[in-house]
Amino acid sequence: MPGITQLKRIRTRLGLTQTEFAKQAGVSQSLITKIEAGKIDPKYSTVQRLEHCIAQLENKTQPTVGEIMQCSIIYATPQERITHLIRRMQQAGISQVPVMDGKHVAGLITESIILEAIEAGKELSKVAAAEIMIESPPILPASTPLPAAMRLLEHSPIILVSEKSNVVGIVARSDLIKATL
Repeated sequence: MPGITQLKRIRTRLGLTQTEFAKQAGVSQSLITKIEAGKIDPKYSTVQRLEHCIAQLENKTQPTVGEIMQCSIIYATPQERITHLIRRMQQAGISQVPVMDGKHVAGLITESIILEAIEAGKELSKVAAAEIMIESPPILPASTPLPAAMRLLEHSPIILVSEKSNVVGIVARSDLIKATL
C-alpha cells in the first residue's frame, strides 16, 4: 500500500463510502474517518487488515483474462503441414497458433517462425508443425487479473487460458488492446 495517508484516495477510486469500506475491512466507520483525517496512527494489525481488504477489492474490480478471452481456439497438431496451417491462419486472420497434442499444449507457431523456416530454405509442404514450433505460450487461470496478463504479453504473443486443467481460451495482444477501449 502506498501509505495509510492514501487511504481516502484509494477508497474513493474503488467507489466506496467510508461505511462500505469499513464493513468490507471489518473495522468501524469512525476508525476509517480518523485514519483518513490523520487524527490517529493505526496499529500494524489494522494497517495489514486494510491492505488486505484493498488488495481483494482491487482484484475484484479488475477484469480477468477469462472475461476477454477468445473461446474458439484455432490450433495446429504436431503433424500438420505448415502450408496447410498457413492457409488456415490466413483464413482466420491470425498470426500465431498453439500446437496441441491432444489436450497437451506442445508449442507455438508464429508468422515469425514460419518466415525463419522459409529463410532457412525449408520446403514448407514437407515441414510439420512439430519441426519448427517454439516453446509453449504461458497458460493462466481464467481468474487472472489483466495486469498480470499484460506483463506476460510483453514477452509472448499469446496467452492460453485454462479452467480445471483444460485450455478453454486464448488471449492475444490485440484482445488486451480491445479490452482497454
